[in-house]
Amino acid sequence: LRMFRRIDIAVREGPFVSYLYCLEYILERMGRSDVVENINRIKCHKRRVAYKLRLDEIFGCEQPTTMM
Repeated sequence: LRMFRRIDIAVREGPFVSYLYCLEYILERMGRSDVVENINRIKCHKRRVAYKLRLDEIFGCEQPTTMM
């Protein structure tokens, strides 16, 4: 939830980022790509690239969060 909150705070201005893509991005960062296979995904390559760049800016060079 902290990661979603961080995205919400950062995206108050500028283009919106799809919550579907945010969920996918967060699951990947958490090391749960196995779950990504079971969710709906944004198909448009152009939007996926734009969303990834935006989220990478928000999270910077941080190491991905892993589940223990």
